[in-house]
Amino acid sequence: MENPQSHTLKFTGAISDSKRIILASYTHYLVLSFFFLPLCAMISSLVFAIIFNGLNHLLELYSSIPHKILIYFIIYIIFGYTLTQCGTATITYSTHHRVLGNPMSLLTVLKSLKCTFFPIFFTSFLFDVLVVLITLTCLMFYGLVLMLGQAPGFVIDDHISFWYLLLLGVISSLSMTSGVIIGMILEKCSLVCMVVVGESKWGFLALKRSCHLHNETRVLKELPWAMWFVICIFCGGVGAVIYLILLNNTRLVISNLGFVSWTVFGSFFLMMVLLMATVQNSVVYNYHKVVHGELSVKIDQEFVHPTTDVEKVPHVVNVGAA
Repeated sequence: MENPQSHTLKFTGAISDSKRIILASYTHYLVLSFFFLPLCAMISSLVFAIIFNGLNHLLELYSSIPHKILIYFIIYIIFGYTLTQCGTATITYSTHHRVLGNPMSLLTVLKSLKCTFFPIFFTSFLFDVLVVLITLTCLMFYGLVLMLGQAPGFVIDDHISFWYLLLLGVISSLSMTSGVIIGMILEKCSLVCMVVVGESKWGFLALKRSCHLHNETRVLKELPWAMWFVICIFCGGVGAVIYLILLNNTRLVISNLGFVSWTVFGSFFLMMVLLMATVQNSVVYNYHKVVHGELSVKIDQEFVHPTTDVEKVPHVVNVGAA
């Protein structure tokens, strides 16, 4: 077996290989990415409503909605989350087998949900619960700091007072700490779906295996920093949206065509982001296994593709089982 040190993967290489895999079979992946559509449409419409109508108006509107409609909305959220897990399972399964040189047809990939859906759903749900619990713990610390700041009778209404600046510094430090903790968890557990599909491990075993692959791999040095860069961009985008919400004291008037256009293009953009992220995790997972010596390195002249996209074959360097 060749020395794995000569087959390092940079962040740009992971993106390039992922893009070539998608372009080699774009119809195949486009069909699978429609599993993400319900959740992406909901997120796009909610972001639109928050930015252009204000969060307070949106909360007032939801408080006046009948409980029956709220139940339907919750059911839609569960439905969108379930379909998102189906999309993650099928895209991960398809990409993993393509990287190993054994592409599957669309029907075979859909049939694989019988074996992969429940493990991936349970593992993803467990991971989401852990992230929510950590986030709630951080929020409890914020509340505790505010209570301790107000208990002695300190006046923090003055934005240039010492106690206000001290409290602001403490909250900022807690925010950065919680952001680092959540970012580390997202980084370490980014390969859980690949572990479920590739190694049939799920639950805490999949989370532990994903952390092990990240901790023991020292060759892929750019990937953690790149993941942190993506997380910072995401947090910056969330902060920008919150800033717009706080500044938006008046409602902006926009036509129904604008709402439809925002929802369509926003949903498509989110679909492509989720598709690219899922395929990239599959590529990174196999490179991690190469570095660990669990896969032999093989250089293919052409990427293996299904018969539906025979003429659309880019040249890529991929990892396969010898």
